[in-house]
Amino acid sequence: MNRKLVNFIFILLLASAVGLLAHANSKYKKYMEQSLGGLLLMCVKGDDNGCFFYAGIQANEGNLKEARDAYLIAAQNAKNRSGFVCIFQLARLYQSGQGIEQDLAQAYRWFAVLSRLMSQQDLQTASKN
Repeated sequence: MNRKLVNFIFILLLASAVGLLAHANSKYKKYMEQSLGGLLLMCVKGDDNGCFFYAGIQANEGNLKEARDAYLIAAQNAKNRSGFVCIFQLARLYQSGQGIEQDLAQAYRWFAVLSRLMSQQDLQTASKN
């Protein structure tokens, strides 16, 4: 293949990737700019993304009990991908017992909930195609 064509394709792919990243950043900008208290308030009000960001920050800082609480709020109200990720993270915390007491029954429960929710979503997506 012509080197100029390869360079053009590479630049086109790079520009597309940058555009997608910018779109993702603008979508989550309000969460990235919130204080920890603001994220917690969003979480308590039922915002899956707020819970996801709050729990992620808490987990990164080693506050796994606080992360578990936010994951639990999101898991109980899961409406989108962030909520489903919170269910998965909650199940993993219970499975590993890292930072909280290990509870394999709770881990199984949340993995089962996630499996059921994802199956329903997959069926709904398939029925639209």
